[in-house]
Amino acid sequence: MNPEFREYLEKHDLDEDEAFLLEEWVNSGHSVYENPWNQYDDYGQEIPFMKWYWRQKDPLHPVNRRKALLNEAMRTDIKFSTTEEELMFLRNSQYILREEIILYRRFLAGCNGEVSRFEQYRLKEAGE
Repeated sequence: MNPEFREYLEKHDLDEDEAFLLEEWVNSGHSVYENPWNQYDDYGQEIPFMKWYWRQKDPLHPVNRRKALLNEAMRTDIKFSTTEEELMFLRNSQYILREEIILYRRFLAGCNGEVSRFEQYRLKEAGE
């Protein structure tokens, strides 16, 4: 048995099906700390296979909920019955989009020179 796989099993409580999936992944030449889509977390670390799997499997996982909220906030085809309902939607959308922008800025702050490059790009796109 692969030592990394064994160590992961000792540290994590996986059911039989999950252990089987992870074992297949590792036996195909991958690390338990890699995922098929090469997705990274907000800190630039690759998401381990099982965390990636659980995110795909669970639509209520916080990452999936955030994506659903973001997609909802960006919709432009919603018809509102009252102005108050529309204002509430806009306030919620503003909050969600602001949080997403802050998340991107925190990510960019960890990359040398990327914040200033992003600001230059943003100004160019805005025509300023």
